[in-house]
Amino acid sequence: MPRKLPARSLSSLAVLMAVVSLGACGGSDDVTADAVAEAPSPAPAPAPAPSPAPSPAPSPAPVPSPPPPPAPTPSPPPPPPAPAPAPPLPPPAPTSWGQVTIDSTAFAAARVVRPNRLPVHDAEATSFGAGRRLAMSQASDPLRGDAPFDSVSVRYVVATGQVLSASVIVVPEPTAPVGSTNYYATCSPCTGVTVDVAAGTVSFADTALTATALSGNAAPARASGTYRLPDWRPRAGTTVQAADVAACRITANAINGVMSDIACLAGTYVGTGIDGGACSITIDVVAQRFRFVDSEKDHSFDFAVSGGFSNLGSFRSAFVQSATISRPGVPLETISLSVAPVPTAPGQYKVVMTNLHGVAATTRTLYNRECRVDFDTSGS
Repeated sequence: MPRKLPARSLSSLAVLMAVVSLGACGGSDDVTADAVAEAPSPAPAPAPAPSPAPSPAPSPAPVPSPPPPPAPTPSPPPPPPAPAPAPPLPPPAPTSWGQVTIDSTAFAAARVVRPNRLPVHDAEATSFGAGRRLAMSQASDPLRGDAPFDSVSVRYVVATGQVLSASVIVVPEPTAPVGSTNYYATCSPCTGVTVDVAAGTVSFADTALTATALSGNAAPARASGTYRLPDWRPRAGTTVQAADVAACRITANAINGVMSDIACLAGTYVGTGIDGGACSITIDVVAQRFRFVDSEKDHSFDFAVSGGFSNLGSFRSAFVQSATISRPGVPLETISLSVAPVPTAPGQYKVVMTNLHGVAATTRTLYNRECRVDFDTSGS
């Protein structure tokens, strides 16, 4: 069925046809204008969408206030005062202690005493204050601990070097009859004997000596020469402290000791030996070993048990404590260490280390090597 147009559409169509007809017949512009005027107004253009309101400008970020100045760094505390320097270790020792020559008509020839045994240099009390006694000796056979020896002794005051007395002992000539008496001579006061404590020397300058009543010959003697004073302080390499030595109390066990009995003695002691050079003993409780080292020997003896007994013995009294280990299977060869307080110098301890060993793979002759180091807890 034909679609029916709406009335408004029909009216617009009629007007359009009339305009066309008039144009064809030469009608005026006014008619066209009227016709156009009657045409419906075109629908108004849609209003443009409103432009969005501009976003408000972001407020500027607040300027951060400057940080407060850093707190002043506190000054570091002053360093603690440096500890007092330890006393210097003794310098490397010369190869000998020196020598003194003793001349007298009591001998067939002058005797020269070059020490080949460990010197004695012990503290003692005197009427003038702390003193020392020095004794230098030369054995006729250093391989034998019981061999006869010549010696030179001096007693002096430590603070001033004042010499209190000097003496010599000379054994008889090898050709002298058996039972001959030693030669003894002394001086007190002495002329020509000088002890220089700072330089560490004692010198004889043609010093006159008088034979004593005990001497096998009454002839006088004269002495000349110089000795170096021993310095028994611990040398470099010592690991034991003076306080450890003072506090040590070993367990006495004379014939069947164990290493734990002497644990407080463990460590390395480096001192001065027979020839004036360095020597040491090390007691290693973990390895269960004693080791003695000097310029000639380096011996180590290990702890061992045989037949129910050990090769370690220890001794302790009010005056001394010691530990001795023997070479396994060779009981006459030993390494030992003894510690004793010095009666005339409270706080001081004398440590003597000894190695006895056979010569030429036999124990018929024992070679005796010694070493000494002193510890001082008095702070003097």
